[in-house]
Amino acid sequence: MSQRRRLRSSFIVVTCLIAAGLGVSAAYAVGAPAIQETPAGGAWGKSFDDDAALVQAERASRGEAPLLSLDWQNDFAIAVTQIQEEFPDHYADSGIVGTEGRAWVSFMAAAPPRAKSLLNALPVKVEIREGMGWTERDLVALGQSIHYSILDDREVASEVATDIDTATGSVTVSVKPVDGLTLAQADAALASEFPTVAAAVIQRELLATENVNARAALVATSQAASLRIEAVDSLDSGLDTVSGGGVLTTCTAGFTVRTSAYPHGIITAGHCSNSQKYFDRSVLTFRAEHRGGKGDVQWHSSTEKTDARFYYTHGATRALTGTANPTTGVTLCKYGKTTGNTCDEVYKLNQCWDNDCGLAMTHRRKANSGDSGGPWFYNNTGYGIHHGYKTYLLIQRDLFSPVRAAASVMGVTVKVS
Repeated sequence: MSQRRRLRSSFIVVTCLIAAGLGVSAAYAVGAPAIQETPAGGAWGKSFDDDAALVQAERASRGEAPLLSLDWQNDFAIAVTQIQEEFPDHYADSGIVGTEGRAWVSFMAAAPPRAKSLLNALPVKVEIREGMGWTERDLVALGQSIHYSILDDREVASEVATDIDTATGSVTVSVKPVDGLTLAQADAALASEFPTVAAAVIQRELLATENVNARAALVATSQAASLRIEAVDSLDSGLDTVSGGGVLTTCTAGFTVRTSAYPHGIITAGHCSNSQKYFDRSVLTFRAEHRGGKGDVQWHSSTEKTDARFYYTHGATRALTGTANPTTGVTLCKYGKTTGNTCDEVYKLNQCWDNDCGLAMTHRRKANSGDSGGPWFYNNTGYGIHHGYKTYLLIQRDLFSPVRAAASVMGVTVKVS
C-alpha cells in the first residue's frame, strides 16, 4: 500500500448513547529463530545489557533524556500479565513512564487484594488507580465489534482504523468513505447508523456473556465508554513484506512454537505468504493463520528440529525464557531481516486496521519491508510478532501482534527454556 498522509476532516462525537438501557459513551541466514542452526560468529547470544545499551544510544541520538533503570520493566510487565489473566473482570489499564522510573495499574473498581500484593512486591513503586469504570477486556470487545460492524458496511466504508484507549475509556473509529461518497455524506450516514450499531453490539456481547461478574463488568464498561466516529479522506497503513530472498521467503520468522501433533514450528505474520522457505530450505508447512481480533499471525510446522532461541541482532541469538503482554510505556526491541534490531517504547495498545485488531503501536516507525513476522522482545522475554505500521497523529508508527494472544488463538505453545 502506498504511503499516504492521513488527514482528518470531520468527526462525530457520540457519548452516553441510550440503547436498551445502556449508555455507550533480507539477506541469507539473517532474521529467524534458529532451527538447529548455529549463527555466523559461532557463540550463542550476547550480554543482556545489549538491549539497554541500544535503547539509551537511540535516545541519545535523538537528543532525548535517558531512561532510568530498565531492569524492572520486565518484572512489571509479567506482573501485569498475571493480573490481566487472573482478574479480567477488574483490570482496566497500565503504563510506564520510563524517564521517571514509575508505573501505574488501573482497575474498574477496587483492586483485588492479590493484584495489590503482586504490584507491591515489585522493585518500583506502582500507583494503583481504582474506580475507572471499565475493564480492558470489555472495552476491547465493544471497540472491536463496532470496528468490524462498520467495516462490513461497504456502502459507506472502504477502510476503517480504530483506536481503543483503555487509559481514557474511549473508542475512536476513523472511516475512509467509499469512492463517490463525500465526507459530509459519510458523516451523515455514520451519524444515523452508529447508535443502532453500538446498541446491537452491546446486546450481542451481553447475550454471549453468561458469567454474572463478567456481565456486570460489561454493563459498567458500556455505560462508562466514550465512543467517537470520524470520516477522513485518507488512512495510512502498511505491511512489512517483500518478494523473494531472506530467511523466510517474504518475511521474518518470529518465535519457535509447538503443538502436541507438531513438536517443531515457527510463528510469523498472518499477511505473509502461506508458502515460506526457511534459509531457502523447504522445511516449513503452513498450518493455520488468524487475521482478526487477536492480531495478524500464522504458524508453520517444521521438519527440522526447533529450539527455544530467537535472533535479536544480525548473526546472534539468545534464549527465550518467557512471554508477557506489552503495557503502555514499556521499552521493547524488535528484530527484522531488513532493519535489524531497534528499540522503542509502546505508545498505545488495542489498535485496529481493517481486518487486524488487538495490535500494539510504538512511538515511531523503525521497521521496513521484510520485517513482518519478526520478534518483539526485551532481554529474554518475548512480547510480539511484527505486523507493519500505521499513521497516528500524522506520525508513522510500528505495529505488532502481542505474542501471548497470538499463540492462544493459533492453539500453539511458544517454546521457552
